[in-house]
Amino acid sequence: MFGWALKQVDINNVFPNGDLNEETYMLQPPQILNIIMEINHWCASLRRRCMASNRHFGPDHLVASSFVLSKSNFSLFIRQSSEILLYVPVYVDDIISQEIISQLSYFLGIEVTHTASRLFLSQQKYIQDLLQHGKFQRHTYFHDIFLSPIDNESECMSIVGALQYIVFTRPDIMFAVNRVCQFMHKPIDHHFKVVKHILRFLQARIDHGVYFTTASRLSLVGYSYASWGNDPDGKRSTSSFCIFIGGNPVSWGSKKQQVVSRSSVEAEYKSLDHATVDITWLESLLGELSVQLAGKAALWCDNSSTVVVSANLILHSMFKHVTTKKLVVGHVLVQDQVADVLTKPLSAWCFTRFKTQFKVVSRLESLQSKR
Repeated sequence: MFGWALKQVDINNVFPNGDLNEETYMLQPPQILNIIMEINHWCASLRRRCMASNRHFGPDHLVASSFVLSKSNFSLFIRQSSEILLYVPVYVDDIISQEIISQLSYFLGIEVTHTASRLFLSQQKYIQDLLQHGKFQRHTYFHDIFLSPIDNESECMSIVGALQYIVFTRPDIMFAVNRVCQFMHKPIDHHFKVVKHILRFLQARIDHGVYFTTASRLSLVGYSYASWGNDPDGKRSTSSFCIFIGGNPVSWGSKKQQVVSRSSVEAEYKSLDHATVDITWLESLLGELSVQLAGKAALWCDNSSTVVVSANLILHSMFKHVTTKKLVVGHVLVQDQVADVLTKPLSAWCFTRFKTQFKVVSRLESLQSKR
């Protein structure tokens, strides 16, 4: 959103660099007898290895170099002075073995394409690997390729887990993936057919992703929606939200509510509560990053009764059991409720419209778009 340059640094052998703080021993190989081995450094097979590596790399090096650990994200370090503003997110990935400083192009399975005014995130390679792993090739129409999910449940669950990661750059499949996740305890053939449909959808739009553009005015805007009692078994509602900064989508989510709501107003109010938590965290993070927002955050809901309840300091007795937070909520028309696409099935026209508002387009379209 600011057009800043992105650099990536990969460090060799990051795991062994962290020292152990407690005594740890390992069994010796069969050929070596009467010897007990003591481990002095973390290795990839030990638990809590990521925490130790982060602790070693952060306090021992970054903090000593005038970086400050973010309170909103414990893997983010910030260095700010009159001449420089530097953000360093730290992650551990033992697959990379090279030490190189380069333009950021690939980050945790996400392909990054950036220019002076645009940033495009996609997972084309990740999706290709998933399709090849599942033996889905181009022009394949998924006829009797997989085993029955009754015989191969782990394969089905593995694919759905991969789809959950793809949602990071493809919010347009979030609703379908979330619905399928609810049946992974004991999937049947019908559920696996739905998984195939999602894969077919991704295969046809494999070059799609989400893009970001620079903005002169950074406003924080959120949309909240709840589908009341849409669970046919437990009658629980589904909450969804999406948050934009400067017109760019930065956070979205969809989750089944933990308890049954007695009215659509109550379901919508709980959804507002979930969205407020995320907005509050984003405001805290942006404050640490020295990002100035244009005015207060706005949260939009398409249920007018919920808007009235959220503005009333003395709530009706029907809402005494609902946790209340200070909300600044406005009403939005149903046809402008972007979060709809995360909660329920839509017509092709509505789906395409909201997908575009989420800035989910192909790589070529992201470069040609004027928005």
